[in-house]
Amino acid sequence: NDVLIVLGLSHFIPLLSFFDYSGRREMSSYLVNNVIENGTWIPTSERADTILTIVSTLVADQKDGPTAEKLRSEDLEEFTEDQSLMGRLVHQFQGETPDEQYQILSTSRKHFAAGGPLRIPYTLPPLIFQAFKLSKEFHKIKDEDANWAPKVEKIFKYCHTTISALVKAELAELPLRLYLQAALTCDQVPYESQETMAYEFMSQAFSLYEDEISDSKAQLAAMTLIIGTFQQMKCFSEENHDPLRTQCALAAAKLLKKPDQCQGVLTCSHLFWSAHTSASDKPIRDGKKVLDCLKKALKIANQCMDPVVQVQLFNQILNHYVLFFEDGNQLITIEMINELVGKVKEELSGLEGGLEVNQISGLFNRTVEHIEAKKADSPSGIYAQFKA
Repeated sequence: NDVLIVLGLSHFIPLLSFFDYSGRREMSSYLVNNVIENGTWIPTSERADTILTIVSTLVADQKDGPTAEKLRSEDLEEFTEDQSLMGRLVHQFQGETPDEQYQILSTSRKHFAAGGPLRIPYTLPPLIFQAFKLSKEFHKIKDEDANWAPKVEKIFKYCHTTISALVKAELAELPLRLYLQAALTCDQVPYESQETMAYEFMSQAFSLYEDEISDSKAQLAAMTLIIGTFQQMKCFSEENHDPLRTQCALAAAKLLKKPDQCQGVLTCSHLFWSAHTSASDKPIRDGKKVLDCLKKALKIANQCMDPVVQVQLFNQILNHYVLFFEDGNQLITIEMINELVGKVKEELSGLEGGLEVNQISGLFNRTVEHIEAKKADSPSGIYAQFKA
C-alpha cells in the first residue's frame, strides 16, 4: 500500500505507457485514491513530479483520449469526481522544510497548468491555499531564516500568478474570492512589502468585479465580500485605505437595482466606523461619513417602488441607526430613530397581511422591544427620549 515504493520504480512510467487510455485512467484513479486513503505524504518535488506524471490522464488531455470538454459533457459527475480527487491529492504534498514545500508547489503548478480551463478550477485553488499556509510557516521561522521576507514575497507572487491563470480561463467569482483571501492572508503576515502586495490583491478583486461580474445578485454578493474583507484588514496606511473605502462606497451606490444599492451603502457604513488603518490600533470612527451613508441609504430606499421591499429596507436602515447610536456615534440622535420608527410603523400599517409582511413586522417589533428593554434598564440613558 506504499505508493512511495511505486514512485521509486524507474521502469513504472515506461510500463504504464503500454496501457491504453482507459487503463491508464483507471490506474491513475487507483493510485490517487491509495495516497489519500492511506494518508501518504509526498515529501519532495521529485516525488510530486513523478506521481503527477504517472497520473497525467487525470491532469491534462491525452493524445489517445477524449478532451476535457468531451469528458465533461459525457459524464459531468465523473469528471467532477476525478478533478476533485486531484484537488485532494495536492493536500498530500507536504515537504519536510518550507523551502522544499515551495519547490513542490512550483512543480505541481507546471503540471496542473496544462490541464486547461475546465480542470484548473479544481486543481489550482488547493495549490493557492497551500501557498497561503506556507507564507505563515515562513513567518513563524523568521528568526531562523534571514531570507524569510523575500521568500514570503515570492510566495505571494506565486499566488498572484496562479489566480491570474484562473482569470485568463474566463472565470470571475472564484478568482475574486481567491484575491480577497490572498489579501487577508497578506494582512496576517507582516513583512516589508505587505501593504503593496495586499493593495494589489484588493485592486485586482475590484477590477474583476467591475469587468467580469454583471449579474445583479452576483454583484451585491461580490461587493459584500469585498467590503467584508477590507473591513477586517489592518495593514493599510490612510493613504491607501482612503481610496479603497471610497471606491467601495462608489461601487455600492452604482449597483443596478435600488434595493441592492441601499444594502451595499449600508454595508459600506461599517468601513467608516469599525475598519482600521496601520497608523492606529483604534478603529476609524468617522461618524460624519457613517451618517452620510445612512442618509444616502434612506434616500435610495425612498426611491423603491415596491412598498414591501421599501419597508424592509427602512427596517434594515433603522437597525443600523440603532447599532451606531448605541456604539457612540454622537451625530446620530434619538430624534432620528424616533422619526424612522414612526415611518416604519406608518408604512407597515398600509400593507396587506401576508407571510413576508408578517416577517418584516416581527423583525421591526423585535427592534422596538430591544430599544424599550434598554430604556427600561436605564430610564435616564440614551433612550430616555424614545417614543414607540
